[in-house]
Amino acid sequence: MIISTVNVITIDVEDWYHSSLDIFKDSDVKHGSRPDESVVDNTLKTLQLLSETNNKATFFVLGTVAEHYPDIVKEILNQGHEVATHGYSHQLVYNMTPQSFEDDLKISFDHLEKASCSEILGYRAPYWSITKKSLWALEVLKNAGYAGAVSLETEGEAVGQAAQQLAVDSRLYLVKTLKGLGVG
Repeated sequence: MIISTVNVITIDVEDWYHSSLDIFKDSDVKHGSRPDESVVDNTLKTLQLLSETNNKATFFVLGTVAEHYPDIVKEILNQGHEVATHGYSHQLVYNMTPQSFEDDLKISFDHLEKASCSEILGYRAPYWSITKKSLWALEVLKNAGYAGAVSLETEGEAVGQAAQQLAVDSRLYLVKTLKGLGVG
């Protein structure tokens, strides 16, 4: 019997400050601003490490990264990794309206598509910001055709039928990803 190991790795492709904008409210940097070029160097280093260890990953790429550095998205794809979206501007979903969230997804999708990404199956919300307060986002994601979101914050309790359906969709997304890696 041959036993194989599957490494499931996900990576957020964003500039360092994107993860801090909502913590440090007095920052001069705004959501949607151009990421520093260091995001490219850091992603290339990550790709090299994954190559050296013969691992594949899903890269959740921020739309601003795809917009300003489309070649890094192409390189991720060329090396056989999956690309998913992290939204366009790294805004907390529960601070958005359904329309602004939908617009943010569309802009992100458009930039990823321009960077040669033809199939975007997943979404990761900044700071796990799909909460009870923003469950409406699940319907927006479903209508946008995303197979699953991997950033649902349940706050320790069931969050309704929409979340249960998303959990099913996410499992299907995982199965599809594993099959794409030659497992299952």
